[in-house]
Amino acid sequence: MGDQLENFIQKNRDHFDDDIQPDQLWQSIEKDLEKPATFSFNNIWKVAAAILLVSTIFLSIDKFSDKKVEYSLNAEFLQAESFYTMLIMEKKDEIASLNVDGLADDFLKEIDDLDAMYQELKKSFERETSDQKVVDAMIANLQLRIQILNKQLSILQQLNERTNESRKNLEV
Repeated sequence: MGDQLENFIQKNRDHFDDDIQPDQLWQSIEKDLEKPATFSFNNIWKVAAAILLVSTIFLSIDKFSDKKVEYSLNAEFLQAESFYTMLIMEKKDEIASLNVDGLADDFLKEIDDLDAMYQELKKSFERETSDQKVVDAMIANLQLRIQILNKQLSILQQLNERTNESRKNLEV
């Protein structure tokens, strides 16, 4: 089989030779290499369109992610606000039911002052949506009101127990 291939190559050797001489081949390659790269307006428009497409996609994703974070922040805050507001209402009702010597009214006035401060914070939150500092201040206000209400409730319960003990002592 090897002999047949050799015979075929030798018989057809003239067909295997190129028409171009090696020197001419290298000269044509050098000419192709020396040609400067040209920019056409079509290439510039393609690059501009690609940049526009990429920037539009980036801005769309960025805008969508900001809204999602803002919505998440608002939803979490609304849950916390609902929880704390419910606790505050329960504590206020307990204090109102333990009105010892008219102290409950005085105690609730202090809470109303904190409530007015909270309403101002809420207005600020609505103007500057999803500002974490305002959200933190609002939650701190709600927690402070609950702490104050718990202390006031404890004081009223102690006073109520003392008055009940003194009544029992008077009855005996």
